[in-house]
Amino acid sequence: MKIIISGAQGAMGNTLVRCAEENPQCEIIMGIDNNTDGAFPYEIVKSPDEICPKADVIVDFSNHSLLPSLLKAAVEHKIPMVIGTTGITDFENALIDEAAKSIAILQSGNMSIGIALMKKLAAICSESLPDFDIEIIEAHHHRKVDSPSGTAEMLLSSVKSTRPEADAKYGRHGRDTKRNPNEITIHSLRAGSIVGEHEVLFGGPDEIMVIKHTALSRDIFAQGAMKAAFFVANAPIGRYTIDDIIGGSR
Repeated sequence: MKIIISGAQGAMGNTLVRCAEENPQCEIIMGIDNNTDGAFPYEIVKSPDEICPKADVIVDFSNHSLLPSLLKAAVEHKIPMVIGTTGITDFENALIDEAAKSIAILQSGNMSIGIALMKKLAAICSESLPDFDIEIIEAHHHRKVDSPSGTAEMLLSSVKSTRPEADAKYGRHGRDTKRNPNEITIHSLRAGSIVGEHEVLFGGPDEIMVIKHTALSRDIFAQGAMKAAFFVANAPIGRYTIDDIIGGSR
């Protein structure tokens, strides 16, 4: 499988490059990155306009601002895409929907298979424990720029799928912040070099249930992205999520 990696010199891009190079079925034929310095066994270009049309898939871990031009190039050359970039805007999400009418696209804010299962479990618990309060806590390294994490938003969507009337709240501060029974609050922590921790807490009378996922390295995201790349390279035109790799959505 011939791969173009967008964001090839970023933290996730570097991890993905290493994982791809360890897989004999994969060949990185090009990278896209603003930083083109250094010696690489493949070409690094700055613009999606310069991509190689012979690729089987584009894997994107760059900045969401690059998506419009990246989607345009992918559609033009009929190259399927895996999008792992976070911070996607409503406008960019609409562009993904439009591009998915022409190519296969798998997009997820978290490529971990464990997180995909966590979303399913969170929805089951939300439905099974209707009287329990729900709080979502996420923690990441101090360099992460967006808050809350895309994964926390995905977990929120999962629990809200069974509680459509619930109101999302971000953080809690002040002397008059009594909890609304209908609220689901997300708390964000930023410290040190935490790769990623996500927790969904269900609090009921005299008992608490917690679903927690801890990423010990970025390798899990790269491994999930590689599975997604193999999947989408052979998938029919359309838009997919990581759930499709583990047997579909709930």
